[in-house]
Amino acid sequence: PAEYANYAPWIEVLAVDPYPVQRTANLHRVGEYVAQAREAVQDAKPVWVVPQAFGDYSSWSVPTPAQERNMTYQALIEGANGLIYYTYRDRSFHMEDYPELWAAMKEIVAEVGELMPLFLGPAHTGIRFQSGPQGVVRCLAIEHENHLTLLAVNTSEQDLGELELRTAS
Repeated sequence: PAEYANYAPWIEVLAVDPYPVQRTANLHRVGEYVAQAREAVQDAKPVWVVPQAFGDYSSWSVPTPAQERNMTYQALIEGANGLIYYTYRDRSFHMEDYPELWAAMKEIVAEVGELMPLFLGPAHTGIRFQSGPQGVVRCLAIEHENHLTLLAVNTSEQDLGELELRTAS
């Protein structure tokens, strides 16, 4: 992230790959990296994210389906306009060995496909806000074709229980 601004003037798309699922997950990094990338390109160029879709290496764990969904929605909420699911296929990792993750990824891609009109443009517009303890719930409210869509994701590994989100009228 410290180098994003150095690349921003010379690129067409800034793609970031925060691989947060290690022996201890740091899921919040996905949203942080995207926010820093958007700041670096000053919302003038697209930001794409490569959510971690591999693991079982010395430093990376295999994401759970919930973690994969979390990374995807953090990226979208923070302003990513593109997603690239990159996975290895080698002696340590092969997606076919993780059918639950693969099934979840296909569901996530279908969901994002349905929401795609909300995320078109260099930096989709909407109102971003935080909720929950220390702002760990990241939210985005987008109005599109007279409909309001609210996306929210818990960026921590803690179960926050029920949480009430209020909008001002």
